[in-house]
Amino acid sequence: MCCKSDGFAVIPMSEAFSPIALKREVSAPHRLHARPSARLVRAAQVFEAEIILVYNGKRADAKSILDVIALSVGQGERLEIEVAGGDAEAALDALTQLFSGGFEE
Repeated sequence: MCCKSDGFAVIPMSEAFSPIALKREVSAPHRLHARPSARLVRAAQVFEAEIILVYNGKRADAKSILDVIALSVGQGERLEIEVAGGDAEAALDALTQLFSGGFEE
């Protein structure tokens, strides 16, 4: 993994699996701030699959709280979720439920 000049890491998806991608809207009350980001990270960490969030051309590891918060995704904005690995479909289902539920626990 290498870094770009803007400080964001370039995160390639695993070449072993074809990624599954889905675009979702952030429905958290204000934005994807600390609490909803932490919920997303906890949900992502359960899976072995690589989970990458893409927003405004920036890629973030969904298992890293700092990466997710650094995206600065606002309410109502859309981001793409890329998932690759053996449990990719289950991971995508779990994250879809999280987004659909407004990041409620």
